[in-house]
Amino acid sequence: MDVYLDALFHPRAVTDEGWWVLRQEGWRYDTENDNDEHDQEEEETDATATRRKFEYKGVVYSEMKGAYSDPEGYLDRLTQELLFPDSPYHYDSGGDPAVIPTLSREEFVSFYKKYYHPTNARLFVAGDEVDVYHALSKADGYMTPM
Repeated sequence: MDVYLDALFHPRAVTDEGWWVLRQEGWRYDTENDNDEHDQEEEETDATATRRKFEYKGVVYSEMKGAYSDPEGYLDRLTQELLFPDSPYHYDSGGDPAVIPTLSREEFVSFYKKYYHPTNARLFVAGDEVDVYHALSKADGYMTPM
């Protein structure tokens, strides 16, 4: 529970040093890492031999790219868009891989500050009385302003 609450209410990506976290977790430019192609390029002698191809990388970008390649996932997204045309549920929570690279850090931080707030949270806990009180006490520590 601590890991999830900490990631939700105290993410490193929105701190001053968080730009590198967003690059690692969200998206970034990187060079392709294909050894066969690299070996062929080394054998070439013209000016194009030193050029490298760039590609998008990042944890979220890669996960969503995989999710968007699944036909059942496409049907789920289409159904969600049609059922909730005027609701936030219309949008995919992970983001469309075609749009993820357009997200700036400023937009990310602004979205986080607007929506990821304890007043927008719903906490559901199940278990016996001791478990529930323990969970609520722990959550209160994360949701109460410091």
